[in-house]
Amino acid sequence: MTQVKPAPGGRMLTVLRVHLPSEIPIVGCEITPYVLLRRPDGGIFTDDVSEASPVDGYFMRYKW
Repeated sequence: MTQVKPAPGGRMLTVLRVHLPSEIPIVGCEITPYVLLRRPDGGIFTDDVSEASPVDGYFMRYKW
């Protein structure tokens, strides 16, 4: 799930792609998705954007 708020000018952090790196059912392990993001300035990156280290005031929160 993406937690976002509008930035000045209506620009925000955008999720371009989300992918789970395994197709095999996994039990008892943490699964972390691969997420491709676009910054409000148009730059694309894959860094983790947690609430502790937001990007331009935005962060990602996953719910399973």
